[in-house]
Amino acid sequence: MGNLGKRADLDQDQSECFFYDRLNRLTDSYRFDDFGQNCGNTQGNVEHQSISYDGRGNITQKDGQNYSYLNANANTIGASPHQVQSKGLQNFSYDVNGNNTQMRCNPSKKAMDLKVENSY
Repeated sequence: MGNLGKRADLDQDQSECFFYDRLNRLTDSYRFDDFGQNCGNTQGNVEHQSISYDGRGNITQKDGQNYSYLNANANTIGASPHQVQSKGLQNFSYDVNGNNTQMRCNPSKKAMDLKVENSY
């Protein structure tokens, strides 16, 4: 099995091409209004999305938004180097078990509390 390189929608006459880094992580996708598009040529795409990663494998940028993560050296219960602290203008909070408990959207400062059920 390998990575998906291309998918096409014959009814909509569209295709999408996918590109990966050496660790098989998705780095770019291009959408075209032509199901027969050659993925070796990305000119003429109608949509391009890219994903960037840090040295730990965390997504640092996706869909034009920056991602940041909790301090990996904090060694606090529930804190993980892979828990998103912020995405664009959104901030996230976690409980001691590492469950996402709140999302806060800046600058409006609206918060969404999330119900967490630990069923271990």
